[in-house]
Amino acid sequence: MNTRAMFALQNVRVAPTLTRTLVHLHSGKRVAGLKRNPSEYLKVGGYEYGVQAENLQFVKAFLAPYALPDEVVLQVLTHKSFAHGNKPYNDKLAYIGSRFLNNFLSIREASTSSTNAHAVNGLNFDVLGSPIDKSLASPATRYLFAKAHNLNKVLFWAARDATIDNPHRSGEVKITNDVVCALVGAVLLQKGEAVAQTFIQEKYLTGEHSLLAYGSKCVAALLKHQELQS
Repeated sequence: MNTRAMFALQNVRVAPTLTRTLVHLHSGKRVAGLKRNPSEYLKVGGYEYGVQAENLQFVKAFLAPYALPDEVVLQVLTHKSFAHGNKPYNDKLAYIGSRFLNNFLSIREASTSSTNAHAVNGLNFDVLGSPIDKSLASPATRYLFAKAHNLNKVLFWAARDATIDNPHRSGEVKITNDVVCALVGAVLLQKGEAVAQTFIQEKYLTGEHSLLAYGSKCVAALLKHQELQS
């Protein structure tokens, strides 16, 4: 092959090969290898994920007048198990809110004046760790509180087993507890410590459907159970 021919071959441009990829969005029963339609896995209990009014109405009604941005309310209602964790979830809000809420409740309980012989400067620290103190921090108590206020009416999460109706075994109690704490965390981060404290006092500790009311009921039920067992 002569030099001119070799030079010509070296300068030949090869057109790129274009490949079309077709993705089938599958609906209905899961089929291995096929991508699910997002409209299927972004829906829980008939509610499709998003900031639609029907998704946020119950929490927004409870929050009033402590309004939060719609995107934040949606995040409060979203657990990291939902959509494989690809949507903003409430994990960090729940963590912060849990610490703040528990600390607020402990200080409130310990700050109650007492004539107890073990009181320190008139304050009864013995209440810390008591049945009522533990009950206020119990996921079961917070589940009852949330249910009374419809806070868990719309939840975006993936149940371990959709056939389990028991909220304790299905994980719903824990998921609901996260929502209760995440609400506090969201208010704290959006509006500050002083507003968050007022929010807890007004929304969580006041009224016939307060944490205090359900905490007392849980303690009474526990004591009755212990009495029957003895």
